[in-house]
Amino acid sequence: MAGIDIVHVPYKSNPQAVTDLLGGQVQLMIADVSTTLPQAAAGKVKALGVSTSGPSPVAPGLKTIASQGVPGYEITAWFAAWTPAKTPAPIVDRLQAVMSTAVKDKEIQDKLMAAGIEPKSSTRKELSDFVASETDKWAKAVKAAGIEPE
Repeated sequence: MAGIDIVHVPYKSNPQAVTDLLGGQVQLMIADVSTTLPQAAAGKVKALGVSTSGPSPVAPGLKTIASQGVPGYEITAWFAAWTPAKTPAPIVDRLQAVMSTAVKDKEIQDKLMAAGIEPKSSTRKELSDFVASETDKWAKAVKAAGIEPE
């Protein structure tokens, strides 16, 4: 999206990649904030921006990449709870209600934020729409990049 050429270097874990970033073996890393913010706070790396569509409460003060010249850039890590397709609706409804309540709990929110996770909940419809949107977005990105199955 930025029109720059970057070589992708796959790592088995973010801590391994951070080690190479700190050691100068790589010059740039895109990673979750839980791995990188402590290094930025210690002055060992420079945080350039967040990949979310808006400011992140997990990394206050960091501008979005989109606002710094790459309009439309948004990559977010997300987690969702799933059940087998034939799970009875009352059970799914109960699980969704319990998880939605849990995400609103101050202690749980604090623990998630400390781990670099912005707590959010959604309805099943919102999740379904989000997954469809992400699938479409990444299918277009794969096609635009010419990525072929291996």
